[in-house]
Amino acid sequence: MKNIHRQRGLALFSLIYNLVALVSIVYAGIILGPVYLENHTVEESLQSIKTENLVDPHDTLQTINIKIRQYLFEKFRMNNVAHVSSDDIHIERDGNGGVKVKVAYSVRKNVIANVNFLLEFNNHIVVH
Repeated sequence: MKNIHRQRGLALFSLIYNLVALVSIVYAGIILGPVYLENHTVEESLQSIKTENLVDPHDTLQTINIKIRQYLFEKFRMNNVAHVSSDDIHIERDGNGGVKVKVAYSVRKNVIANVNFLLEFNNHIVVH
């Protein structure tokens, strides 16, 4: 009977291991959470292109390109999107008379010393 009472509960090693795991998960959430929220803002900005009627079928691709880029950069500036550059936005015509807008970018977040998280996002819409 004496051994049963001594073996109840967590051992010190198990407690420390669980705390380290919990702290690591919370730390990763603190680092990655804002990046995923920023990507959500990018997705919403892309979806809003459809409701703004920025694409006129009679416009040239260059005119559409200018309109969409100006609109997106204004949205990104208002929403404090910092990780999307001009090189990350690609606009092209698709085969069905619409325009495909693609925002592909990556974000590198430092965790500890030389350990990094690399997050790659690829958002796109087709506007007719």
